[in-house]
Amino acid sequence: MHSSHRGGCEYFGPENTMHAFRRSVNCKTRLLEIDLRVTKDKHLVLMHDDDIDRTTDGFGLVADLTLSQIKKFDAAKNYPELVGKGISVPTFIEFLDEFLSYPDLLFMLDFKDALSIELALKIVEERKMSHRVILGSVDADCNQLLAKTKPQGVPLITDVVATIAITSSYYTGLLSYYKFEHNIFGYILNTATIMFWSKGLVDALHAAGCQVLVCGDELDKEEIQKQCIDWSVDFIMTDRPDVLTQTMRSCKLMD
Repeated sequence: MHSSHRGGCEYFGPENTMHAFRRSVNCKTRLLEIDLRVTKDKHLVLMHDDDIDRTTDGFGLVADLTLSQIKKFDAAKNYPELVGKGISVPTFIEFLDEFLSYPDLLFMLDFKDALSIELALKIVEERKMSHRVILGSVDADCNQLLAKTKPQGVPLITDVVATIAITSSYYTGLLSYYKFEHNIFGYILNTATIMFWSKGLVDALHAAGCQVLVCGDELDKEEIQKQCIDWSVDFIMTDRPDVLTQTMRSCKLMD
């Protein structure tokens, strides 16, 4: 499935912004991944880092700033052609108000702490959208909390600890003994991890009834995207939705 990491990053556009998400949808993405954090006045905003320094022209921790303070900053500071055009840090509500209207879109919610989980799950329930979300966190403690509090039937993606354990189990021949507690195996594909990425791993996970999601810097490359398509990876989550669209078209998977 064509999936967009933070709506697209780096060369594609300012991550976790409505601008990037709209561009991703125009590239026919099927799943939008977002990062959730909580402001000082308890609003959910879309932000990967614990501070706003890297992605906006402001400074400070998200948890120490109110929503009105965060909204004053330009979220396109790293894209000179977009600076001053009103691109701000969106709230979770603003995101849903626009993109829930697309009936075929799915959403992966990436959590950073317990409070963001509590607030987001309440909104998921209110919006009756549990059938359209995938939940997860790289943090094992957050994932354990998600497993206990998420709506029944909502898929949970592996955290870093579980991903390492599953990968190790496969390469030591012990995967058949592994007790899967997640529905989706998440793998970050970069120069340090690509040596452990293989068709055999993907096939073994599918045989165990676990879907596979891959993200990471290597997925900016067309040849790696084609490899994932050939291996029947379930979710290809890239920072370059535009490149993935071209790749899928070349593989005759998209009009």
